[in-house]
Amino acid sequence: MFIIRKESLHESGFHPFESQSHRKECWLEDYVEVPEHLVALVLESCGWCDLTLYDDVLTGVMLTAKPEQVHVSTPEQDRDEMLVDLAYRATLLELGVN
Repeated sequence: MFIIRKESLHESGFHPFESQSHRKECWLEDYVEVPEHLVALVLESCGWCDLTLYDDVLTGVMLTAKPEQVHVSTPEQDRDEMLVDLAYRATLLELGVN
């Protein structure tokens, strides 16, 4: 059984979902059962979707765009990138390329 949170946890529209094959009914508060014919859409959306509910029953899922992930580099990644850039520049100097 698949369930999905009714209200988005994020401003961006992400709805967490869960699946437990041995369950026969919704086991989490603020979640709703995903009907079999909508499971593929929920999986495709990865939770980035708008839900249509009627009398607390999920009747539709509309995919939304997943926001771009912001690249956050660590100090180690910054150091490595600077070392690669330094090696590249040193090689250019050795070759006499301006």
